[in-house]
Amino acid sequence: MRSTTYFLTFAVLILASRHAILDDKPTSLSKALSFLVRDYSPAFMWWELVMLWRQLYLVGFALLVMMGTVQQLVVSFLVALVYMLLVSVATPFKDEGDNYFAQACSFALAATFLFVLVLKFGELAEAVRDTWQKKSALPTETANPDLRPSAP
Repeated sequence: MRSTTYFLTFAVLILASRHAILDDKPTSLSKALSFLVRDYSPAFMWWELVMLWRQLYLVGFALLVMMGTVQQLVVSFLVALVYMLLVSVATPFKDEGDNYFAQACSFALAATFLFVLVLKFGELAEAVRDTWQKKSALPTETANPDLRPSAP
């Protein structure tokens, strides 16, 4: 709940100071908000909100989406992938090094979700294989004696 409140508060404050930020005519409010927008190009003053939304989803809301299922991982992987695409295309930071670092971090997050998906699919495949092995195994007391392997 607190993260949602932060998000909405930041959105309202940036909305109120957007003209001062875009026109580079500082006001007391835009100076106070400089910690949120100083690293971004003026056109991307909203980028902190995009980052907050991604974090809010991955840390908070993702827990509520079909908990423990592959779908939960797929949705989180897609969120990470879309964010990685946005960072790569938008390059919102003033400093080029920050843009490269953000792209690397976004890639690492998407790769982590991909590896977790691979592990989950391996776990599911193993569970299915175990289930099939249990179903296909015939109990020895009911098995046809003619079909049992003969002793050497």
